[in-house]
Amino acid sequence: MGAKQYQIRQLQAACLRLDEKELARAGNEIINSLRGLYLSKKEDFEEGDIKTILNCKNYIAAAEDLLLELEDFSFIQDQQDVNNITARLLQYSNLNPESVISRRIRKEIRELESKRPSLPTGQANARKQKLKAATRTLDAHAPKCGHRGCESSMTLREGNGEYFWGCRSFPECLGKRRLTSAELALLPD
Repeated sequence: MGAKQYQIRQLQAACLRLDEKELARAGNEIINSLRGLYLSKKEDFEEGDIKTILNCKNYIAAAEDLLLELEDFSFIQDQQDVNNITARLLQYSNLNPESVISRRIRKEIRELESKRPSLPTGQANARKQKLKAATRTLDAHAPKCGHRGCESSMTLREGNGEYFWGCRSFPECLGKRRLTSAELALLPD
């Protein structure tokens, strides 16, 4: 068996047996070595060899993409994030289902799908972000309380489904005030 055939078999075995980190590392090393052989002896490579190498490159791409997606898992905020990651991983559903990388991708997709119901929708998350930004803006320009001589500034509060200014010294001070129409316009619907 020549060096080319040995490396192709090694590459095929790596695609089926290695986890994502090892596949990304070892697979790329073997591909680079085969690339060097190809450049020096193109005539030794048959069409089947090229197809096998290209197929293995799909496994390596899947491993590299999975590694990137795993880094993003800690940043998932809503159901749309789960949808996006799942869609990117599903593009590798044509891999051999017995390969380690294919099993790992299916496992991660199952875990993502199980988390989806507990996450807010994209709209709910956008509303939450808009409310957070509005609260920062309003609190930066908060009025002084002035209730019974109180010198504290007020803060945005919510009660009975409405937002209002409440004294930061609550419960010592019970000062509160309605938001102006301009202030209410900053808040999400």
